[in-house]
Amino acid sequence: MEGPERFVQVHLLGLPVQARVRFGQHLQELTRELSLIRIAAQDGEDPSLPLRLLQIAAELDTTYVAFRAAPDAVIAAALAAGDDFCDVTYTVPLSAGVFVQGLGRVLEEADAFCRSEQLLSLPASQEVVAYRRWFVEESVRQLAGEEPRAWRPPAGTSFVPGPRPSAHSFAPRPGPRPDGVGESAGDLVGEPMVMESMASSVASARRYVRGVLRGLDAEDLEEAAELAVSELVTNAVLHARTDFSLAVRTLPSGRVRIEVRDSSSAPLQPRHFATTATTGRGLQLVASLSTNWGVEQLSPGPGKVVWFEPRVLDAEPLLDLAEWDLDTLL
Repeated sequence: MEGPERFVQVHLLGLPVQARVRFGQHLQELTRELSLIRIAAQDGEDPSLPLRLLQIAAELDTTYVAFRAAPDAVIAAALAAGDDFCDVTYTVPLSAGVFVQGLGRVLEEADAFCRSEQLLSLPASQEVVAYRRWFVEESVRQLAGEEPRAWRPPAGTSFVPGPRPSAHSFAPRPGPRPDGVGESAGDLVGEPMVMESMASSVASARRYVRGVLRGLDAEDLEEAAELAVSELVTNAVLHARTDFSLAVRTLPSGRVRIEVRDSSSAPLQPRHFATTATTGRGLQLVASLSTNWGVEQLSPGPGKVVWFEPRVLDAEPLLDLAEWDLDTLL
């Protein structure tokens, strides 16, 4: 009869805080998209999806979900203090080495699918990959009985912390009603795109928005528009569960407005979540990508319109890092 599982401590010394949080951002985006892919496969929407991609989606959503469950108060405190590096200690089963290595391989494979454009998520940045590989290697080393080694930038790189972003306000900003009358509502560009509540609609929405913006010579808005519309359409698929439409308008101010309209009677309430919350940051992302945004209940209902005006993105991170999900072990 086997004895109880042994637990040991893994000490991550000099952990790069911003790289760790950006890894969390990337993992959150990747697992969200892969969850939609699993839904699409279960619904039989796209039989051409590679089998290994479906297996990766299942593994991240089942086998490795525990790695996104443990709150990390030390990293949250380092962020609040403005520190770029901190020491973190995890207590893990002695047998976790194989588990950690497996997760590292799965995420490397997911990157390959991102690079081949079979996923909409961008491949992990050099910073995120360096952090991920260091975490895996250091965890495996220490679980094998070796002494901790502090974080060191990869050889041949100028790996330095990026600029710390300023805080954003995530409350809806006032603006003209998207279903109003007259010039204040803006002019429709083409016909609205009507979509069913299915996972493949996210990719269709991104292609539609990209095409409209290029027709308007507004390619500089593409990145923000595609990210925000992905979030809103994903929410519509997962929560509204009705057919919905996507429309693009040009405003008298010269800005572009994008609207997602559904027929759900459930109102959309922007909320603030603590750093230990695991959901609810979708509207924060939309706010950070927009110069203006809001939610309008249709009258007569049921239904609502969520609209946003995408902004040109600069090189800084999109959100205050402390606002992002820190509830991951990695």
